Amino acid sequence: MIYPEQKAKELGLDKTRLLDARLTMTLSARKDFGKGMYQFNHRRLVSDDGTWALVWQLRKQPNEPISYENQQTSIGTVTIHKLAFLNRRMIQ
Repeated sequence: MIYPEQKAKELGLDKTRLLDARLTMTLSARKDFGKGMYQFNHRRLVSDDGTWALVWQLRKQPNEPISYENQQTSIGTVTIHKLAFLNRRMIQ
């Protein structure tokens, strides 16, 4: 039997999950975001200008236990993060 957390971990390795999340953005937000650059090692899709990232996670608070407010689904969750630059290295 495959549990939701296992399914979510497998899906997190599939970049189409982030591309699908990008399609749910408003048209103007998608235009600002651009096509994006996929960073496989961070499981995120970074905007063309490098200021935003769609980040895939197991749950909203991955370091917290599963609860009603922090539910585990079979697809994980995608959140948007603002990125900062420091000495040309991208940090979050």
